[in-house]
Amino acid sequence: MSDFQKQYALWDEFLSVWPASRLATMTLDDYSQAGSKDSFTYWIESRLDELGSIWGGSAFKFGVFSRKNLEARESADNRSYSDAHGWYSSLGATAEEAFENVRGYVVQVAALAANGDLDGIEAFDHLGEATKWKIAFHYQNRQAPVIVDIFKRAPLAVFTGGTASQTMAALQKAALAQRPEGLGILEFGRQVWEAWSQKNLAIWKLSHGLNDFSADERKHYLQADLGVMHGETAKGQGKDFQEAPVGDLFYLCHGNDSLPLVGQFISAPEPCAKGDGWLQR
Repeated sequence: MSDFQKQYALWDEFLSVWPASRLATMTLDDYSQAGSKDSFTYWIESRLDELGSIWGGSAFKFGVFSRKNLEARESADNRSYSDAHGWYSSLGATAEEAFENVRGYVVQVAALAANGDLDGIEAFDHLGEATKWKIAFHYQNRQAPVIVDIFKRAPLAVFTGGTASQTMAALQKAALAQRPEGLGILEFGRQVWEAWSQKNLAIWKLSHGLNDFSADERKHYLQADLGVMHGETAKGQGKDFQEAPVGDLFYLCHGNDSLPLVGQFISAPEPCAKGDGWLQR
């Protein structure tokens, strides 16, 4: 059995365990349970990893999750904790209330995907981008697919000749328009990814160093999708930051041992409120 045959078989297995009809009745433990390899979120993140990865970031990307680390945590910064769960505070006062909302969101995304409504998925802002597109991918009509198994905009932009400032829906449509007739969606996804992997791209380093940025500043700029650098940073880095073309890639560092982001410049540099000489993109 080829790798692709195994992947399609795994996709079939997922849909047999998690048909769309089951989503509306799943429980919180069905959705997320620490240590379980059968929960919905474990399937989506781990067991289906080779059919489009969403690894990285925290478990908050699922809205609510069962905690592996049960040490006491104080709720703060829109993140709430109970003894057994963590969730975004905006979703509810308890994990159960948060899950009621999340379950409804998953059901809605699956329905939009089944209808091929990419614009509807794009407009749906109650789940993180990669998470909602990953769910949508698996619940689309496989006989007439509209979503490829890549949930980062930069690779799709490289393949289509676009930029990461475009919406995921627009990039997915542009990519699928180039899918050869008769080519399976997983096989096509491999072609898109290989085009991204093989393209000779300049990748810049951008550092929000521990000495120049407070923890609050690093968090703020990360959440605001802003890269910040002083225009006179040594070794030509400030000049490079200003001259790197829109569309170029960068990796962001928080000190020597932290890599929180790989991204793409989508705007020109402009003055930053951090102070004189500081620029942001």
